[in-house]
This record gives sequence, C-alpha cells and structure tokens, in this order.
Amino acid sequence: MALTALAIVDGTVLPADEATIGVTDLGLLRGDGVFEVISVYEGRLFAMEDHLRRMANSAQNLRLEIDLGAVQADIDALLAEAGPVTGAIRFFITRGGRRVGLVEAVPAEREPLTLASITYAPPRILDGVKSLSYAGNMLATRLAIVRQVAEAHGGSVALEAAPGGGTLARLTLPSVPVEALTT
Repeated sequence: MALTALAIVDGTVLPADEATIGVTDLGLLRGDGVFEVISVYEGRLFAMEDHLRRMANSAQNLRLEIDLGAVQADIDALLAEAGPVTGAIRFFITRGGRRVGLVEAVPAEREPLTLASITYAPPRILDGVKSLSYAGNMLATRLAIVRQVAEAHGGSVALEAAPGGGTLARLTLPSVPVEALTT
C-alpha cells in the first residue's frame, strides 16, 4: 500500500504538512522531551512493548510525565488511518505536553553507507535517556564525515576537549605543491 504522509497531534490524525505545535513548546525551545522510532511492517509494529518501555524509562529519568495509554491510542489511530503500510512511526512527547507522531516511508534508495569513527563522550547524566536533544549525536555524525574526508586525502582530525573550555576540532591536511594546484 502506498504511504500517505500522516501525522497525529494529541489524538488528532491529519496530513503531516498540516500538523503543528506552538513555537513556545519547551520540546522545541529546549529539546526537552522523549521519542521513539518504531518500524512498521505491513501495518504491524515491531517490538512495540520494548519501545513503550524505553519511552517510559526515558521520561521517568527526565522527570517528564507521560500517558502511555494515550501514546498507544495515538499510534493505533495513526496506523488505522495509514492502513497496512511498511515504514516507521516517529513518535515524540514534548515537555510542553504535546504528543506527536508521524508515519514515514522507508527510502526506496539509500546512500551507500560509509563509516568513520570518532570518540564521543555524551554527558553521563543522560545515560539511558532517549531525548529530543540530539545535537551531540548530530555533531558527532558530522565530525565522523569530516574525519572520513580528511583521511581519504591523507589528513586527520583531532578533537581536544577541556572541561569548561569547549571542544577544539583540529583538521590537518597534507601540503600540496603550488604546481599541483594549477595543473
């Protein structure tokens, strides 16, 4: 079945491009909330109980009150409207109390996967929490891409962190003779 872009906001199913939450929601302003991405195969949720348990644990660790019954009802309503699709449901709950879910298609073609490693040490206070604040993870991914490109050209990337002083990323590339640049 073809996948229609659908969303649910606090129990109301609507086209994804019509779904909104207020710009003053603390989930948006501070990245304060929890989320799960649940695979769906022909309308069947994969490991739903595990996802709900992890969401409840993350919310408890963030001291965020959530109603798992309402989450389950929202996901059920979203799937009922979408039909027997294959894709994923991205569901999040914000500190502002909003429950938001999206049905997403699995990309028909994906970019080839290449890996590069970096050392990433997230704050220990967030151990076991799957929060909306993914800035550290996104930065780590971008730095891994930079490292991969640098190493492909004979260079390197080094990260230097100082407590209270931030992180310095040092990119080193081999020197190239001027003649090589003009040919």
